[in-house]
Amino acid sequence: MNMLTHKTIRNILLMLSFVLCGCEKDSGQNVFSIVTLNVTCPSVSAGIERVEVDNSLDGSFIRDLNTRQEYDIPTFQVGTATVKLRKGIYMISFDGKAVFSDGQRKKVRFAGYNSPMTSVTLLNDKETLNLELTVLK
Repeated sequence: MNMLTHKTIRNILLMLSFVLCGCEKDSGQNVFSIVTLNVTCPSVSAGIERVEVDNSLDGSFIRDLNTRQEYDIPTFQVGTATVKLRKGIYMISFDGKAVFSDGQRKKVRFAGYNSPMTSVTLLNDKETLNLELTVLK
């Protein structure tokens, strides 16, 4: 009986060591970046309440230059949106409809990172981009 107890305890400890050793520690090398996008529109004095991006347009994209993968741009609430992207180099461009705090509704565009020459590099675990919108006529 005593031998069985020692054997059982040994097996339990052995199994626990396998479980604990099998757990991978965080190496600090996350392949994704959580990107906070902040939008402003200097030509309108009121603050931005909401921007809905038309992701169906060819000119609206977040595009990874290495993989060519495209991501939808989320809706901006109170001037901010968050997206999870694989770390890399991106082109960002979009058209959308903005609602301002004074009730105005306007079509807007961001084209600051719309080509490989003006692309943005996202390599940190958390990134913040400040995007300046232009009002379309």
